[in-house]
Amino acid sequence: MLWGLALVGAAGVGFVCARATLQPPAVDVVASGDLTVTVVEATVGRSVPYVVRGEWTQTPAGAGASEGVVTTQHVDGAEAVIPGTVVYTVDLRPVVVGLGEVPSFRDLSQSMQGRDVGQVQALLRETGHLTAAAGDGIFDEVTASAVREWQRSLGVEADGIVRAGDVVYLPSLPARIVLDDEVGVGSRVSVGQPVLDIVSDVPELSITVSLDEVEQVTSGPLRVALDSGPVEAVVASTRTTESGDALLVLAAPDGSALCGDRCADVPRDPAAATYRAERVVVPEATGSAVPTSAVRTSGDGTTFVTTPAGERRAVEVRAQGDGLTVVEGVDVGDEVRLIGSEP
Repeated sequence: MLWGLALVGAAGVGFVCARATLQPPAVDVVASGDLTVTVVEATVGRSVPYVVRGEWTQTPAGAGASEGVVTTQHVDGAEAVIPGTVVYTVDLRPVVVGLGEVPSFRDLSQSMQGRDVGQVQALLRETGHLTAAAGDGIFDEVTASAVREWQRSLGVEADGIVRAGDVVYLPSLPARIVLDDEVGVGSRVSVGQPVLDIVSDVPELSITVSLDEVEQVTSGPLRVALDSGPVEAVVASTRTTESGDALLVLAAPDGSALCGDRCADVPRDPAAATYRAERVVVPEATGSAVPTSAVRTSGDGTTFVTTPAGERRAVEVRAQGDGLTVVEGVDVGDEVRLIGSEP
């Protein structure tokens, strides 16, 4: 349960951390005379709050061979794309992705051969325009016919020539991809310019603190309040930021992604991907609560409270925080004396 979080900005270090205790629910302390209080039910616990930020990392993966203006965009990183997917258009001509290590560098037509021809043939097989048995790196008539069929499916002139700018090859597919930060509708692209980035499969969820606070963060269990509900977290790795702070990458206790099967719910916008977290200092406990000043310890180590009649009643302390103590040994509605009230 996350309640009463108070965040304190750390001046000059560019991050937010917190050193505040969780405020317990309001407790009606009923006085009987001036020196006794009534036992009530309450939840007590203490935690240190932090801010978790989510980020989808982008890795440059593909350079284009088109010259012109980007006229439409068809990918946003939300879904994985496969070979043959149209990712954007340049001067209204579709550009698709293909699987391959050789970047597109020349126009391809009948009678040409090479590894780049083999990549086109693999693309045509993936899109269903070339049979699995065809394609040996030689641009023959069968390949030319498949290219024309493919071109018709894209709505461009079916001349059997694959322009260099028609395909951007990526090292792995399927993949979630976005346009490079320098590329967008209305921008001009040139040959060899990076145009596509591969988006990480899962977002990185992290806490940024000063180097002096790393041990404090890792000294107890962490709970993160994701949109899908609270989850337990551990620090999986640590690295130093350019500003000299510590970035603590979080994971599930078994080492898997902290967001589990709900990672798609983490917003792409870093400003929107922020979550509350807390390191538990005193685990929450709910039960019979009295002011901490009513709990005393005898010479033999026994913890007790005192009834209005002066009887010492042994209790077991379950949790303490913000002036309240949850104990076992008294019931809600009982009355106990405060320290200093004994005759």
